[in-house]
Amino acid sequence: MDCLIDRAAAPKDHTTDYYTPTELAKKWRCSRDVVYDLLTTGKLKGFKLGHSWRISEEARLEYEQSAVAQPPVSRTHRAEKTALKIH
Repeated sequence: MDCLIDRAAAPKDHTTDYYTPTELAKKWRCSRDVVYDLLTTGKLKGFKLGHSWRISEEARLEYEQSAVAQPPVSRTHRAEKTALKIH
């Protein structure tokens, strides 16, 4: 059975290492939800392999270099900020 790959989104270099959101969350010591948020907002580049996200080593390094001064905001922190705005 063939893999369902969005070939337009997948990088052409097949020698690159790829991470799953779970693997990257473990590496960064954050929740998997933080990685998914970064992917869905476009702050972290990735592509879908079927229903699963993949992140290249290059995209990981690019994000880490750009995010040194801006660590990811957790959902809990975001929810607290939103709650403060409502009241």
